[in-house]
Amino acid sequence: MKIHDFESHIETRFVDRGFHIYEQDYIQEIETIGKGEFTATVLGTTFYEIYVELDEEEVVDWNCTCPYDGWICKHVVAVLYYLRDSKMWREIPQSSLLREVEAIFDELSKQEIKEFMMDYLKRNKGFREGFLDEFRK
Repeated sequence: MKIHDFESHIETRFVDRGFHIYEQDYIQEIETIGKGEFTATVLGTTFYEIYVELDEEEVVDWNCTCPYDGWICKHVVAVLYYLRDSKMWREIPQSSLLREVEAIFDELSKQEIKEFMMDYLKRNKGFREGFLDEFRK
């Protein structure tokens, strides 16, 4: 699905609801975290964290912390509208948050990372569930 015509690939009800969220300025924050990678905070019933990845004009990945478990939710649609209309998706980031995080990781010991992760996993249910989904055998 391309950023310039994503609406034609998504059910009308999600397009309409996503456009409403975008139009009402419920996107609280959006950040470029790498080339073609974006995170956003969108106000819904609560605040949801959205991740969108583009490869040139192609929308290749997305995720939202909302409880909807279908193909794509209205919060992601709202962010796609924002990215397209702002042309933010065409910008090349001057600095990458992920490069900064990677540099910090390079300085930390395995034990420091493990202690941080264990503490964060205890405190953040969504992260814990994602961690278990990814690494549980």
